[in-house]
Amino acid sequence: MKIRCQSCMQEYEADKAEGSFCTLCGFKQGTPPKEAYHLHPGILLQNRYYLGTVVAYGGFGIIYRAWDEMMKVVVAIKEYFPAVYVNRNPGEQQILVYSGKKQGEFQAGLKSFLAEARNTAKFSQYENIVKVFDYFEANGTGYMVMEYMTGRTLKQYLKQQGGRLPWDMTVQIGASVMDILKVVHEAGILHRDISPDNIMLCDDGRVKLFDFGAARFSDLEAEKMRTIILKIGYAPPEQYRSKSIQGPWTDIYALGATMYRCITGKVPPESVNRQEAVFRKEGDPLKRPSEFAPEIPAFLDTALMRSMALEPELRFRTAPEFKDAVLNKKRIADVEQLLKKKRRNRALGIAAAALAVTAALSGVFIHYRKMYRIAHLAPTTIRVLISEDVPGEKDIYREMSEEFMQNYPDVSVEINAVSPEEYEEELKKNLGKGDGAVSLFESGTAGELPEMEEIDPKALYGDSPAEEFLISGENKVHKVPLGFEVPVLYENTGDAAGEAGGENQPEAFLRGEAKRAVFSSTRYHEVQEALPGVYAVSEAGAGNKAEKLHARGLEFFSVNRNASELDRAAAERLLSYWMGEKAQDILHVRYHRALPVRKTQLAELLNLTPELKFLDGFTPEQLCDEDQKSFDRFCAEYYGET
Repeated sequence: MKIRCQSCMQEYEADKAEGSFCTLCGFKQGTPPKEAYHLHPGILLQNRYYLGTVVAYGGFGIIYRAWDEMMKVVVAIKEYFPAVYVNRNPGEQQILVYSGKKQGEFQAGLKSFLAEARNTAKFSQYENIVKVFDYFEANGTGYMVMEYMTGRTLKQYLKQQGGRLPWDMTVQIGASVMDILKVVHEAGILHRDISPDNIMLCDDGRVKLFDFGAARFSDLEAEKMRTIILKIGYAPPEQYRSKSIQGPWTDIYALGATMYRCITGKVPPESVNRQEAVFRKEGDPLKRPSEFAPEIPAFLDTALMRSMALEPELRFRTAPEFKDAVLNKKRIADVEQLLKKKRRNRALGIAAAALAVTAALSGVFIHYRKMYRIAHLAPTTIRVLISEDVPGEKDIYREMSEEFMQNYPDVSVEINAVSPEEYEEELKKNLGKGDGAVSLFESGTAGELPEMEEIDPKALYGDSPAEEFLISGENKVHKVPLGFEVPVLYENTGDAAGEAGGENQPEAFLRGEAKRAVFSSTRYHEVQEALPGVYAVSEAGAGNKAEKLHARGLEFFSVNRNASELDRAAAERLLSYWMGEKAQDILHVRYHRALPVRKTQLAELLNLTPELKFLDGFTPEQLCDEDQKSFDRFCAEYYGET
């Protein structure tokens, strides 16, 4: 009788199936899997796929060889099996999901897994992207049926070659991956997990990219899970933060790091450690590839360093740009030159603004005295109170204050965070006079309070011109916004989207149950995560121009009138630093808290998120201070006009 081998998937003649040995590869039929929780060979999935042995497995899934009884070909089947959430009894098929919070996280991950399958299936016509033939749910989890590739991963090939590859071979492999990324990025999808593990060198000479969407589990909260997802040395800084803007430049960093590994034999230093070293003024620990491989040409040395720039805006914006650089088709600036230019432009801007300030001060002695007092702050402590509506917000404001503390070493900044439910009561207790009184406090949730100091916005501009800010300097204010939001129309372009019409339902939209919805621009990153590759963004309201959009101020802060004169001056100065380039970049470009009130950072944010480009040139008449319900009503009104 003919028996199909559960390992090589070829047929051979034998008297019996169980216990027989394949005459082609020597595998013994019925051999149990290496791990007890793996499915046993011989199982038939969907009455179509005859399951064989395990090819590979990791923290999130198991890949099996299988025979497609319908198409009569060998396939690979990937089973969603996140080990931190599930288990399986030996010999059984049904998975067991752990109870409690893990059930919800498993379901969210399963949804992302199936979305990965749908997204990858879109590219089946491209030879260099692994083909997905089918996907389905069974045994309490999800499965993805892919082409079975013969060859070896780049990681395996590197090991066979002694840990390094010639630079010209590396360029050839990298250029093939760049062609793949061009197609993927144009479809609005990011891979976010490029490394030597996920690049296949096929026996027929083709280079293939696989394992799409693995990093889309990064919005889950478990720290253990997050460390599994991130490839240390290959992930750029923005992938370490859940609220960050990612784009083609994210994959470019990972591919650059992969090529760096191939040429040098070294995994690059972890990107966040590089950032910390730069911040401590110790210098970037990433060494140039030419230090390990002197034979590589200068243009490739420059291109790889540029691809792994810590600042996303300094990397190549697209895969074709990166390809032109590594093939020496286009001359590019070194990343160090770009950094020097950036610092020089900033210094020139500050110097020009300083000259203008000097001219103005020459005739105004009182104003000079005030500026002198602010510029020469006596030792004190600025006590800041914030309402921490998201975990880690206190750390964000501490990071925003570091530049201030470096320039004013005698002034310490003490940031205290309380929950939104306790904030109002805590604020009342700390607005009194004397030692321990708060100097600066978040006032977005508070109405006009008598303790709020009147502030001249122009005093917060520092060395920058007034035109640099979206906050009008014509009138004094009691509350200063550090960011703002506008209503945005989001649309689901996928086939599985719900119907349009009815009420405005942002949460249903994020679950894929509504065709469109209008809600805050600050939730753009949630849409990216929930609907990768199947969303569109535009200005809200039929016929509305971006410059006329309703704008709501966010991250409002006020100075406590009851604080001492020194503490009020110090708090006002800290607030001006929070409106500076570096702090606005941290708060909004890096952590995506809101849209920046500083135009330079708003322009940078829009460059990183082209879909929000309709906000280019946006100048609101005012940044209103209103509660969430009022803003939601505006969103509903705009939704009614779509």
